[in-house]
Amino acid sequence: MRLPLGSAAISAPAIVIAIWLCTVGQALAGDGGSDAGDVQSFLNGVCGDFGLTQAQCPQLPTVTQGILELAGWLNATPEAVRQGQGYPNNAFVAGNVVAPQSPVAFSNLTPLAFVGSRTAGGTVMPVALSDANATSYFYAVLSNGAVGGYTQPTTLNLGFDYLLRTIPTFVANQTVAKISLPLVVRYATSGSELFVCGSLGCPRSEATLAITAACTGGPTCLAGKITGDFFGTGAQETFNAADLGVTFSASFGPSAISAAPHATFTVQIPLVLTAGNDPLYFNFNNIANTTVWENDDVGSTAAVLGQGASIGTPPYSAPPCANPAGTPCSPPPPAPPPPSTYGICASFANNFTGPVANVAPAVAAFVQIQTDGETFSSAPLPRAGSPLPTCPF
Repeated sequence: MRLPLGSAAISAPAIVIAIWLCTVGQALAGDGGSDAGDVQSFLNGVCGDFGLTQAQCPQLPTVTQGILELAGWLNATPEAVRQGQGYPNNAFVAGNVVAPQSPVAFSNLTPLAFVGSRTAGGTVMPVALSDANATSYFYAVLSNGAVGGYTQPTTLNLGFDYLLRTIPTFVANQTVAKISLPLVVRYATSGSELFVCGSLGCPRSEATLAITAACTGGPTCLAGKITGDFFGTGAQETFNAADLGVTFSASFGPSAISAAPHATFTVQIPLVLTAGNDPLYFNFNNIANTTVWENDDVGSTAAVLGQGASIGTPPYSAPPCANPAGTPCSPPPPAPPPPSTYGICASFANNFTGPVANVAPAVAAFVQIQTDGETFSSAPLPRAGSPLPTCPF
């Protein structure tokens, strides 16, 4: 449920943010450069008002991420937060409330739309849902599960309608998809979390799910592996997706988006959301009229990562600036933040790439979870003089 600023249903902590939003607007533009530093300074102030430690306050390098984080805490629309802060509304946004259970019916959800590239190395542009040129659609939503006898959101579900792939047969050894995933490793003993960065470090890269064809045939031939720095050493490791609790599927056929048969991909990621690291999610939520999270979501136990380790996706709009959690962006404002990537990047093999060519860009977006369980996805539009995040593939 999304509310504009000033709703009577907003809780007392949210009113603190609302006052900030209405009184200290920056009237800035863009999605990078010094603007990102201004948003982070504002976010740090809100964290301080809530009594959050630096480790509990996400350090996010772009305007879109900062706006999404504030909207998530306030249960407001990102558009309302942008307006309150004086930022131009130059991003597409989609919101979806919690699904009762998995598997999720993506046909009932609101996606973001993109015009993707037909070949590797091209660009991807967010567009309106009504744009007839759109070639890919991205969905993000939480689904409920049981934790300690309590029903609460436990899984982030990602869906991709990809109109440029209508060939239902995969060729053996073909790279079918690459999807970047925001993942954290949680350690049971300390309760600390380590964000899984990619080969270029955070915020420039993060873990990547590579889906390949183990045989020539349909979706049953597909296998997935995830690569990233799971131990904070700077070295890249690769594990089977299933060993990390990440599942995926592929299918062909019509959908609510298009009557023409096409490829559809889904990814399911366990949630890591705990009172120790994300305390605002465990307050009574006046909007949902309940406490949405009663128990810690600790992700999926991952023996390959060591004793007491589990893994999953965090609630904030990743990737953050650096590890460990709470590490500020460097250099500090007014210098620009480091180059960054989108939290969710997706590239797929299509009708034009061929079985041995690299996958083509299709989706570039950020995902944020609200304290009432609604999931927002957002993709900023380019603006002159303000560099956007990029995708690594």
